[in-house]
Amino acid sequence: GIELFNEIAEGRDIIPGDSAFKLHDTYGFPIDLTRLMARERGLEVDLEGFQREMEKQKRRARAAGNFRADKAISGEWVEMNGETESTFVGYDELETATRILAYRKSDDQASLILEKTPFYAESGGQVADTGIITRGDMVMKVRDVQKSDRGFIHVVDRLADDLSGEWQARVDRDRRREIKKHHTATHLVHEALRRVLGDHVAQKGSLVDENHLRFDFSHYEQMSQDQLDKVEQIVNAQIQRNIRKDEQREVPIREAKERGATMLFGEKYGEKVRVITFDPDYSMELCGGTHAEATGELGYFRFLSESSAAAGVRRIEAVAGQAADEFLRKEKNTMSAIKAVIGDNEDPASAIRSLLEERKNLKKLNTQLKHQQAADRLNQFIERAREIETGVLLVRGELPQADMDLLKQLGYEALEKRSEGTITVLGSRDQQAGKALVVATVTRDLIKQRGIKAGTLVREFGKKLGGGGGGQPDLATAGGSKPEKLDAVLEEAESFIKDLIDHNG
Repeated sequence: GIELFNEIAEGRDIIPGDSAFKLHDTYGFPIDLTRLMARERGLEVDLEGFQREMEKQKRRARAAGNFRADKAISGEWVEMNGETESTFVGYDELETATRILAYRKSDDQASLILEKTPFYAESGGQVADTGIITRGDMVMKVRDVQKSDRGFIHVVDRLADDLSGEWQARVDRDRRREIKKHHTATHLVHEALRRVLGDHVAQKGSLVDENHLRFDFSHYEQMSQDQLDKVEQIVNAQIQRNIRKDEQREVPIREAKERGATMLFGEKYGEKVRVITFDPDYSMELCGGTHAEATGELGYFRFLSESSAAAGVRRIEAVAGQAADEFLRKEKNTMSAIKAVIGDNEDPASAIRSLLEERKNLKKLNTQLKHQQAADRLNQFIERAREIETGVLLVRGELPQADMDLLKQLGYEALEKRSEGTITVLGSRDQQAGKALVVATVTRDLIKQRGIKAGTLVREFGKKLGGGGGGQPDLATAGGSKPEKLDAVLEEAESFIKDLIDHNG
């Protein structure tokens, strides 16, 4: 290092800043040591140049730190014009000439950093832009854009063989236009919610894309339909006013606060902020996202849903612009289809309520008929009951298409009809669904005198059916995935019960 210093100092009046930095960075010379050695020779040191080099190193270190975490999976960055800053111009331009500053390639992903980019990187709840980067016939499609300290990272579908020279970066204009409409809609609905629900409403999160918006906000209960209608009405009134966007950049944050601009709780802001206003008396927010030039571009705003997102946080989803037009068109077509079925003279809501009530009554009647048919079958099984031991009667049979609720109900009825000396085993199967069900009942005298329990029976039956079972001593159920084994279960029930009786003595 001393040798290098002597070479640099030879014939000079001042030690250049980049040379002083090299002594510091490569040879470990503190800047104070370099200044001391220079004074001994009657020389000065370019401290401003030294500080500029130090700042460049800090930026490189920050960029390296940002990329370091994913180098192992995404490959190393290759710098092409590393000393140049990356700049976002997407507020004002959707297409720009640019150069590629850095690139990287891995097995499943290729990424670029551009000198100038019109592509918005995902942030503030707004999704990233998509589009293309072109030069001549070469096209790289931009699939995603993410922020980093080094600059916006553009995820592309491929890398050109030669990335040097000038490229055209072009945002998908149609998609950006619809994203802007939905982002502007979040500002309009935020203020409308505050006016309808109260000043306690504060944004807790959002998602904005070209197809819809999602907005989370603080509120203590579900919104009523009347409240939703009022909010929707207020937002659409602002859209019809066609309020021009007032965008101010680099506003001192203290000034923005004094104006009463809405700030998100927990969000970190710098000393200078961007303020988006749609009528100072309606909506003024700090925001880095993209917006419609006037509220009229939104066309129409429509709620899709309102739900709970977390304790004390509600969530709305809505559409505007082209998505709202498509939603309303589908809704109209649905209503036309309903009217074609029920008739134009009928009130749709009243007709649908009548149909639902009729359907409910038919289901109830169908259930009653199925139960009556099953009860008749149960009576037949009881009439054909077989005495397998002195004082022990076995009732068994299959009930087609019976679900577990019906089987259990018939089990209880079997206990009522044969309250002494009777074991009942009823089964059902659904071959298409691949399942079988069984219920077993045992009268209380056999539980007490013979030690036979329904749970013991169904555990054995469940094994044979490829499943399991359990329940109370007098009634238990089982199910399995082998409906083809149901016949064997019903057939072998007699021998199993006899063995159980013999075992119990």
